[in-house]
Amino acid sequence: MKFQIEKSRLLPPLTQAVKAASAKGTIPILDGVLIQAETDKLRITGGNLEMFVIASFEREDCQVERFGAAVIAANKIHDIISKMPDALITIDVVDNRATISTGKTKIVCGSEPADLYPELPHAMAEAMITMQAKAFKDLVNLSAYAVSKDERLPALCGVYIASAAKKIRFMAADKKSKMAHVSDDIDSDVEMNVLVSGPVLKDIAKLIRDDVSFSVTRSWFVLHSGSIVVYSRIIETAYPVETIQNLNKFKEKTMFRLKTKEFISAVELTLLAAENDEISIKATAEGVSVSATTGNAEDFVSVQEFTGEMIPITVNGDLFLESLHAIENDEFRIRLQGPGKLIIMSGDDEENSVFATAPLLTRGGEKA
Repeated sequence: MKFQIEKSRLLPPLTQAVKAASAKGTIPILDGVLIQAETDKLRITGGNLEMFVIASFEREDCQVERFGAAVIAANKIHDIISKMPDALITIDVVDNRATISTGKTKIVCGSEPADLYPELPHAMAEAMITMQAKAFKDLVNLSAYAVSKDERLPALCGVYIASAAKKIRFMAADKKSKMAHVSDDIDSDVEMNVLVSGPVLKDIAKLIRDDVSFSVTRSWFVLHSGSIVVYSRIIETAYPVETIQNLNKFKEKTMFRLKTKEFISAVELTLLAAENDEISIKATAEGVSVSATTGNAEDFVSVQEFTGEMIPITVNGDLFLESLHAIENDEFRIRLQGPGKLIIMSGDDEENSVFATAPLLTRGGEKA
């Protein structure tokens, strides 16, 4: 295999593939990137069995002198290319030795046969949903924070994506401590119901620069963005869709509306002085007090609106902040169903964005 390509064209897609390559996996070959020089294009692939990123270069972007394929250590080839001058780069692989050169600079490193690399998915799907990159990233970032980190609960490690009637929804939950339900309008009637790894979706959101088109096959969530294609393995298990969808469909006993930045600042300052992560929140028509359950820390913010009864709540401050930071509006509402029930938070558009966190047990043994 031998080809030439400008560093400025090679490095960005190579970086994307390298990020996807496994660094701690049980299959050593996945520590590398697969490079394939074909008649019509050049492909670079990195992956970790759960996700593969394939970056493609059309024939006009590179000069293929000898067809072939090889696997080169991901971090090594990235470091070499990164440090080379901005110029035309030649990669020549012969007998498991890769020579990477430009001008008078030449680096030789080892390579592995391409047939050792796992077979790549070649899934084709008929119906695709197209979105702007920012809209897709926002949905991922506003939902994936709520997934579980407990790999023994695979369903809760994923984000459930559902689309129908020109609306797409992203839902996530970590047992009962965090929940998120966000949605957006799309120009598509494609129906989709799929569970995708939350960490993988966050990785995808970091990779993409161009608008996205995505679809679902039997085993893969497939996303196209510019010159890259991402395959993420679907999580095949049941998911508590109805529970999350109904977050905003209950009658609250208490509701209060606050300025978002002011309240977040109060929680962050109180948490800094707290001896543990627990904070207590008490809301009345006069305002909201935020205090540490242990330690000498207290703050007070005004309310924009208050209805119902005073229901004190105790929360894990760090988890509470994760949900608060997902709110994009200048003001938001907290709704309480009663002692021990989920704390529901939403901005102006509750139909499209609802977040929840669970209260903690107080020392008295009751949830507050």
